Amino acid sequence: MNTSVFFDIISTIGFGIALIFCLQVRKNVIDKATRMFLFASMGIYFFTGIGKLLQWFSITDYFIPYLGFFEVLFVPFFLFFVYSFDINHELKKRKKVEEALQRSNNDLEIRINERTAELATSNESLKLEIAERTHAEKILRESEEQIRNLLDSTAEAIYGIDLNGNCTFCNPACLRMLGYSGLDDLIGKNMHNLTHHSRNDQAIVGGEGFHAEDELLWRADGTCFPAEYWSYPVRRNNEVVGAVMTFFDITKRRQAEERLLQSEEKYRMLIENNQDGIFISQYDKIQFANKAFARIHGYTVEEIIGKDIREIITPEDIDKAVDIFRGIQAGNDAPREFELRALHRDRKTRIFVNMNVGRITYCGMWANMGTVKDITERKKVEEMQLENQRLVYLNKAKSEFLANMSHELRTPLNSIIGFTELLKQKAAGELNEKQDRYVENVLTNSKFLLNLIADILDFNKIEEGRMDLVIETLSVPETINKALELLKENASRKYVTLKAELDPELNVIEADRQRFDQILSNLVGNAIKFSRTEGGTVTITTKKEGNMGIFQISDTGIGIKEHDIERLFKAFEQLESGISRKYGGTGLGLAITKRLVELHGGEITAVSKYGQGSTFTFSIPISRGWN
Repeated sequence: MNTSVFFDIISTIGFGIALIFCLQVRKNVIDKATRMFLFASMGIYFFTGIGKLLQWFSITDYFIPYLGFFEVLFVPFFLFFVYSFDINHELKKRKKVEEALQRSNNDLEIRINERTAELATSNESLKLEIAERTHAEKILRESEEQIRNLLDSTAEAIYGIDLNGNCTFCNPACLRMLGYSGLDDLIGKNMHNLTHHSRNDQAIVGGEGFHAEDELLWRADGTCFPAEYWSYPVRRNNEVVGAVMTFFDITKRRQAEERLLQSEEKYRMLIENNQDGIFISQYDKIQFANKAFARIHGYTVEEIIGKDIREIITPEDIDKAVDIFRGIQAGNDAPREFELRALHRDRKTRIFVNMNVGRITYCGMWANMGTVKDITERKKVEEMQLENQRLVYLNKAKSEFLANMSHELRTPLNSIIGFTELLKQKAAGELNEKQDRYVENVLTNSKFLLNLIADILDFNKIEEGRMDLVIETLSVPETINKALELLKENASRKYVTLKAELDPELNVIEADRQRFDQILSNLVGNAIKFSRTEGGTVTITTKKEGNMGIFQISDTGIGIKEHDIERLFKAFEQLESGISRKYGGTGLGLAITKRLVELHGGEITAVSKYGQGSTFTFSIPISRGWN
C-alpha cells in the first residue's frame, strides 16, 4: 500500500469524525445554516474519500453500470442522510428536553407551591413585622415625645456634643441658664467657646461618666455662674461618638451654703465664747464641750471629751445625774432643768451648777445636749442672804433686847449714879478716905456702864440705818472750844495739855451738833486716855480744803503698832488685852466715830508711830449744796 492510499484513509476517517462532531454540536453554539454548511462540506470530503478508497480497492468497478443512477441519487441521499441524522438527533434532544422540561415543570410547580407557602408565611411575618414596627414606631414616637417633654420641662440644663465639641441638641433650660434665645444660637456651635467649659470633653476622653461640683460657666452676656454638672459618653457600635452634658445653676445653693457657713461660724463663735458651758453627752460619755464647760470643771476641751459624766459629778449627786441623763436620752418624763454639784479636776472643789438638758439626734443616735451655768457665786449669795436674814432676825432680836435692857439698865444705873453723887457731895455725912474711894469707883463704873449702853444703842442704830442726822450750821471755833472745855478737867488729871490750832477760813460747817460733839469727844477723849503718865499734848488742828473741813487730833501718847491700825475702826476690837485692862474702853468708840463721819459724807484715817503718838484726821462737808 503506497503513501497516497494511507493518506486518503486517514483523511476520510478524520472527516467522518468531524462530520459526527458537527452533528453533536448544540444549536445554541452555531446557527443552523452554518451547521448545514459544515455538514455538506464534511460530507463531501467524507464521501469523496470513500469513493477514492472504493476506487483503490477496485470495488467501484461493480458500480460503473450504475454510475449515472448514483450520481442522480447521491445528493438527495446524502441530504436525506444528513437531515435524517440531524432530525433524529434533534428528536432525541427534544425528547430529552421535553422530559427535562416536564421534570422542571414538576419541580417548578413544587417549588412554586413551596415558594407560595413561604411567601404566604413571609407575608404573614411581614404583616406581623410591619404591625410590630408600626407599634414600635408609635412607641418610639411616644417615647421621643416623652423625652422631648421631659427635656423641655426639666429644670436641669441638658445638651449634647459631638467629638468636636459642637452642640447637637439642647433643652430650654440650657438656653435659659446660658442666656440664649433660640436653638440656632447653640446647635452646631462649639460649647467650649461659648461657655468656657474647662472639662466638657472628660466623658469623651475618658469614656466614662464625669461629675464636677465646682464648674464655672459663662453666659451669653459675658457673666458667669457656678454650676454642678455631669457628663456621660454616647456610644455607637461600641465607639464613643459624643457626650451628653447636664448642669444646673448652683448660685442660690452657694449663697445658701455661704449663709450656712456664716451661720455655723456665728453659732460656733457664740458657743465658743458663751460664758455658760455647752455640752453633748451620749451614753454617759461627753461627746462635745465648749471652752466654758471644760473651764468650769478645770479641764481643756481636749481633755474633757470622752470623759464619763460620773467623773465630773460629786459622788453624792452621781446617781441623780445618771438617772436624769439616761431618762432624757430615752425620752422619758425626766426634769429638763436641775441643779447639781459638779466636781473640779482637783477632786476637791465643789461647783454648784444649773443644767438645762434636752434630747437631740447626734451621729444618728439619741443624745443629750445641755447648758451648764456655774451658780457657785449665786449659791454663796443665797447662803449669804439666808445668813443675812438670820442676822437680821438676830439683829432685830438684839435690838428688841437692847431696847428693853437699856430701859431696864438705865433706870437702876441712873439711880445708882444719883445716890452716889449725893454721897460724894456728903449729903449723908462725911466720908472717910476709904469710903470716898469706894464711892468714886461706884460712880466711875456706873457712868462707864451708862456710856457703854449709850454706845451700844448708837452703834445698833447706825448698823440698822436708824441713825438720823439733824443737819445745822455749826461754828467751828465755838464747837471745838466747848469740847475742849468739857474735857479740860479730865485732861488735867492726866497732866495733858489741850491745844487748838484753827484755820480762820474754816468758820462754819453743816453737821449734826450732837453727833459732831460725839466725834470730837471720842477722838479727844481717846487721845487723853492713851497719853503717857507723865503727861503730854493733845492738839486739834483745822483746815479748809475746797468744800471740806479737815480736822486733825494729834497726841504724844503711846502710839499704835502699824499692823494694828487697820483694826482700829472695827467694832468690839481692842488692840491688846493689857491696854484694855489698863485704859478701859468698849471697843465701840472709834467704830461709832467712823460711821458718824461717813454719815456726814466724810472720811476718817489714822497714822501713828508706836511709842511717839497718833494723828486721827477726819473731814466734814462745809456746805451740803456745794458743787
